[in-house]
Amino acid sequence: MGKQCRHLSIDEREQIAQLRNEGTALREIARQLGRDKGTISRELKTEIDGTN
Repeated sequence: MGKQCRHLSIDEREQIAQLRNEGTALREIARQLGRDKGTISRELKTEIDGTN
């Protein structure tokens, strides 16, 4: 079976933004949240694009 999708919570989104503003690397953010690096990257891209 395929992977189960799990949306980012508001808390996770805020934590991603805070860590990135502090200069934390994507890989480290992903490790801290237990998420895939691609998930973090997509979240930051949608935040920048304003589509979030």
